[in-house]
Amino acid sequence: MKKVLFVMAEYPDWRQQFFEKYMSPTNSAYAEKHGFEYIEMRKLPREPDGTFYRGNPTWLKHKVVHDWIQTGFLEDGDIVSHIDADICIFNDSESFEPAPGKSFGYAIDSCNSHCMGAYTIRVNEWSREMLRHQLDDGFYQRMKDDHHWQSFREQAAWYTMTGTIYHSWVPFSDMPNYGFHSSPSHELKYTLAELEEHVHVFPTEWNVTHVAGEGFNDYFMIPTIRKSTVFRHFAGGQRWQSEYFKGNQRKPNLDPAHLGTRAQAEEYKTDEV
Repeated sequence: MKKVLFVMAEYPDWRQQFFEKYMSPTNSAYAEKHGFEYIEMRKLPREPDGTFYRGNPTWLKHKVVHDWIQTGFLEDGDIVSHIDADICIFNDSESFEPAPGKSFGYAIDSCNSHCMGAYTIRVNEWSREMLRHQLDDGFYQRMKDDHHWQSFREQAAWYTMTGTIYHSWVPFSDMPNYGFHSSPSHELKYTLAELEEHVHVFPTEWNVTHVAGEGFNDYFMIPTIRKSTVFRHFAGGQRWQSEYFKGNQRKPNLDPAHLGTRAQAEEYKTDEV
C-alpha cells in the first residue's frame, strides 16, 4: 500500500516564500513521520493553452488525484491526502487518512463548511467513481453557473452530490447526517446509507479556519479548544502566522493577528520572512 501527501503551492508573491520556509518543511516532516510519500507541486498543471483546468486551480485538488489513478500511479488500497498550501500542521501526532473501511474523509471547518481544503481518500471503486462523477463534464456544464459553484467549485460539487444546503446557521456537525440530504436536487448522487458507509467526517480540529481573537469572521460558529488544533487553516485572507510553526499560538489580545494577508503583503515589501 502506498500513501501520498500532496500540496500545491504556486503563489506570485510573498506567500510562496512563506510557504517554502514554514509549510514545506513541516509538511515533509509530517509525511516522513507517518509513512507518506510527499509530493509538492510548485508549478501547477495547466491545459495546453496555458490556462488552469476549468479556469481555476482549486479544481486540480481532485483532478490530479483522478489522473494519478487513471495512469496507475495510485492503485486500489492506496491512500492519498491533500492539504491546502495555507495550512499549518500544528499537531503531527496522528496520520491524516480515512478510518478503516471509509473511502473519503475531511472535516467541517470552524466556519461551518464541508471544507475541501484538507481531504483524504482511500482508493477503491467508490472513491474512483466519486472523483469521476465530480469531474464529469456533463455535471459541470449543468451546474457551473450556479452561484455556489461560482464561488466554491469542487467543494460545491460535493454539496450538490450529497444534497447539502449551501449554508446553514446551524452547525452541520449538529444537524442530522452532517447536513447531507438537507437540500437534495435532481443531481443528488448518494443515499444516506452510502454516505454513512464511506465518508469519514473528522472533528473540526482537523480544519481550524478561525480562532477566537485571531481576526473576525461572521460565519465562525464551531469553536474548538486552541491547544487541540491539528490543522490550522489560514483561509479566506487571514494572516499567515509563523508562531504556529514554532509550536506556539498567538495570544488572543496581541496585534496584528487580526490583520489579514492584504496587510501582511505590505509588511513583506520590506521585511524578511
